[in-house]
Amino acid sequence: NAHPTNCDNSGGSSGSSASGSGAASGSGSASGSGAASGSSSGSGSSSGSGCGSGSGSASGSSGGSSASASKGSAGASSNGSVAGASKGSAGASSGGSSASASKGSAGASSGSSTAVASKGSAGASSKGSSASATKGSAGASSCGSTAGASKGAAGASSNGSSASASKGSAGASSGGSTAGASKGSAGASSNGSSATATKGSAGASSGNSTAVASKGSAGASSNGSSASASKGSAGASSQGSSASATKGSAGATSNGSSAVASKGSAGAASGNSTASATKGSSSASSNGSSAGATKDGAGAASNGSTAVASKGSAGAASGNSTATASKGSAGASSNGSSATATKGSAGATSNGSSAVASKGSAGASSGNSTASASKGSAGASSNGSSASASKGSAGATSAGSSAVASKGSAGASSGNSTASASKGSAGASSNGSSATASKGSAGASSGSSSASASKGSAGATSAGSSAVASKGSAGASSGNSTASASKGSAGASSNGSSASASKGSAGATSAGSSAAASKGSASASSDGSSAACDSGESDAVDKANLAAIANIAAAAGKPSGKSAPSCDDYYDYEC
Repeated sequence: NAHPTNCDNSGGSSGSSASGSGAASGSGSASGSGAASGSSSGSGSSSGSGCGSGSGSASGSSGGSSASASKGSAGASSNGSVAGASKGSAGASSGGSSASASKGSAGASSGSSTAVASKGSAGASSKGSSASATKGSAGASSCGSTAGASKGAAGASSNGSSASASKGSAGASSGGSTAGASKGSAGASSNGSSATATKGSAGASSGNSTAVASKGSAGASSNGSSASASKGSAGASSQGSSASATKGSAGATSNGSSAVASKGSAGAASGNSTASATKGSSSASSNGSSAGATKDGAGAASNGSTAVASKGSAGAASGNSTATASKGSAGASSNGSSATATKGSAGATSNGSSAVASKGSAGASSGNSTASASKGSAGASSNGSSASASKGSAGATSAGSSAVASKGSAGASSGNSTASASKGSAGASSNGSSATASKGSAGASSGSSSASASKGSAGATSAGSSAVASKGSAGASSGNSTASASKGSAGASSNGSSASASKGSAGATSAGSSAAASKGSASASSDGSSAACDSGESDAVDKANLAAIANIAAAAGKPSGKSAPSCDDYYDYEC
């Protein structure tokens, strides 16, 4: 795949990869984003100079292919593919694929895939997938998945999943899941789950769950669960549960439970607070806060916060925050944040953020961010970002970015970027970039770039480039370049170049060149040259073969030029 020399061997093939290389996208934090889901067409393979997963490159593949991009690059793949992006890069994959992004990147995958993002990155996965995000990142997963976020990050999971968030982060899980949040974080879980929050955090769980909150935090659990809160915190549990609160805290339990409060606390409320519980429920509040729980639910609030839980749900809030949980769901918020969870879902927020989760979904946000999850989906955001996930999808954002995922898709963005994914697709963007993916496609962009992928295709861009992929194709570009791929083709460009591929073909360019390939052909050009081929012809231009082409022309008695012929008949120079 490094240097394809004819179009015949690459047109319409599947399981291939296309990559181009260019300059790195600079010191700015980029995100490797991966997206996944849906069915795609086959793709050819092509590469420009500096092939493989070199530095500052862009790679795109579809149809059971793999794309690897490193050092400020962008990689996109779809249909059972694998995308790996590192060092401020972008990776996208779809269809039972896996996406791995590290060092300020974003990874998103869907369709029984795996997404791993670390170092200020964002990871999102859906449908039996797992997402892991560390160091101020955001991780979101749904449908029996696992999400782990640490160091000021946000983790959200739903449907028998587990979410772990630490260091001022937010973790939310639902459906027999587990959520752990520590260091001023928020953890929420529902449906036989367990939530652990420490150090000024909030933990909420419902459905035979366990919630543990310490150090000025709030813990709430319902349905045969246990809640433990210490150090000026609030703990609430209902239905045969136990609640323990110490050091100026409040603990409340109902239905054959036990409550232990010590050191100037109240089993119902303490610190000029108000607690209201009806219909066999429990509510706990401390430090001028208010908690309201109805219908066998649990609400806990501390430090001037408000928690509202109804219908066997759990809500916990601390630090002038607001938590609302209804219909067997769990909501947790801390540090002036607001969390809303409905219909058996889980929402967790911290640091002035807001999370909205409904219909068995999970939403988690931290750092003045916003997370919205509905219909069994997962949304996670951190650092003033916003994440919206609906219909069994996963959305994750970090660093003032926004991610929108709907219909079983995955969207991830970081660095004031925007990612939009719909209809089982995945879109990921970083560094003020925008990615749009629809209809089972994958789009990834980094470095103020834009990527648009539709109809089971994959598009990836980095460094102010733009990539357009449609109809099961893959397009990748880096370095202020443009890549356009349509109809099961692959196009890759780098360094201010443009590549256009259509109809199962592959085009790759580098260094201000342009390549156009159509009808199952392949074209490659470098160093300000242009290549065009169609109808199965072949065309290849690079420094390595220019001399060989000149020798062939001279031997045939023909003049030699600075550029390659436009077809493979070297003896007819004007062919």
